[in-house]
Amino acid sequence: MLLAEAETARVIFPHMTDVVWGTISFALLFLFLSKYALPRLSRMAEERSERIRESLARAEEARMEAERALEEYRAQLARAREEASRILEEARRLAEEVRRERIAQAEREAAELLARAEEEARATRARIIQELRRQIGDWGILVAEKVLAETLPGDREAQRRLIDRYIEELAQMS
Repeated sequence: MLLAEAETARVIFPHMTDVVWGTISFALLFLFLSKYALPRLSRMAEERSERIRESLARAEEARMEAERALEEYRAQLARAREEASRILEEARRLAEEVRRERIAQAEREAAELLARAEEEARATRARIIQELRRQIGDWGILVAEKVLAETLPGDREAQRRLIDRYIEELAQMS
């Protein structure tokens, strides 16, 4: 049992030579790591930190550029909308102007047609009145010839002048 207890204590507490060699190994490993590995690891960590900072700076720059591009796009869109609005307004104005011009032209043409029609009506009326006077004069002459065949001179032209004069007098009275 004693031997068993000594064996158990040995497992729990290593021999002094194992401790010394373990300490020396640990010290050598620590010196090696601190001299060669830790500076490399520090440099790698620093480089990684620098890359991350640069990436963040580039990302921030890209974000700012995207915001500038978005603002420029919005400004262009606003200008395009204003231009479209201006073009539409100009088109409406031109359409209204053309409509007014066409209406005015149609009114002028209608007035000209009306004036020509009135002139034609006056000329036709004057011709009809002249023709009626002539026919009335001819009928009057025929009636007067039959009634007064002997009292008026036989000259037909003189009779016509006499009747025309009477018709003129009648026209001036009415």
